[in-house]
Amino acid sequence: MSDIIPISAPDPITALLQRAATDPGFDAEKFSVAVNFMREREATQARRAFNDAMAQAQAEMREVPRDAKNDHLRSRYATLNGMLSTILPACSRHGLNVRFGSAPASQPGWQCVTCIVSLGDHVETTSLEGPVVIAGAAGGRTQMTGIQATGSTTTYLKRYLLGMVFSLVLTDEQDDDGEATRQQHLPRQATPPSRPPMAEPRRQTSAEWLDEIDMEVAAARTADEVDAIEARPKVQKMLDWLQNGARDRLQHILQVARERTAAPETDEADDGLYAPGQDPFRQPVTA
Repeated sequence: MSDIIPISAPDPITALLQRAATDPGFDAEKFSVAVNFMREREATQARRAFNDAMAQAQAEMREVPRDAKNDHLRSRYATLNGMLSTILPACSRHGLNVRFGSAPASQPGWQCVTCIVSLGDHVETTSLEGPVVIAGAAGGRTQMTGIQATGSTTTYLKRYLLGMVFSLVLTDEQDDDGEATRQQHLPRQATPPSRPPMAEPRRQTSAEWLDEIDMEVAAARTADEVDAIEARPKVQKMLDWLQNGARDRLQHILQVARERTAAPETDEADDGLYAPGQDPFRQPVTA
């Protein structure tokens, strides 16, 4: 007995094309309207799925430590590897793909790097550019070759792109300048027993508070519930107190909840949740 190969039914678009090829009375104009309607609905559903996955991934991202030191500027900063170690596991769990690319810069001597985040067929691209500097500040003495300067600029732009796209919150690591190692080699001295000091209660970080408010807002079912959460004195205070990426994330959490409760899923086409220029979180370029 020969194997039977199952034949799946054609999708709606294929069925319409087959009908158009065999039916002389087929209305091509109506067919075009139907195709556009289906494409718009699929694009809207893809955007909503992307925004939901992004919100869930961000809720799992903790503060990124500034794990490197700039001796020249006497400051600490978060490395690209440190950022990716925080971002990629959360994105992978929710199906988000993160990659980098390049684009033409606006002027000679500059470099443009793009950060591309996608979920299925929905793609959002954010770009950032900056000058490729090969001379140092000490009397104009050259510090790097051209290719080294290009690599350094690329890494720099990638770091800032990740902070922009995912609204990362950076935090300083504890740095005792080797004091812990030095203490290990000091001779032990007898000390009288004493009562250990009472530990101070641990303060909640902004990222932990954002995680809690994100879960609470996600459980809201109506626009009134979202408005009630936003009207709380603590939330209003945090809107004024938080800065940079943390404030953007809080605004994004509230915005997504308002749009979710105000515009439930329907079978009708709409303009999408995020028309260009209206997303406070970023201004994506959709491929």
